[in-house]
Amino acid sequence: MDEFDHSVLQLLYEGLSAKEIAQQVEISHRTVEHRIERMKARIGARTISQLVALSMQVV
Repeated sequence: MDEFDHSVLQLLYEGLSAKEIAQQVEISHRTVEHRIERMKARIGARTISQLVALSMQVV
């Protein structure tokens, strides 16, 4: 994971949606959604909630 992925995860921890994250970091929400999907696949999560929970265990 790179710095952008860590930033996205931090904002997910805070409860922001992909669209809200996109607005905050000033990129397309589709880019954020794509990065979230890649992180989910890498960690083996099926949902964003699982991604957050599993990534908290790893970090």
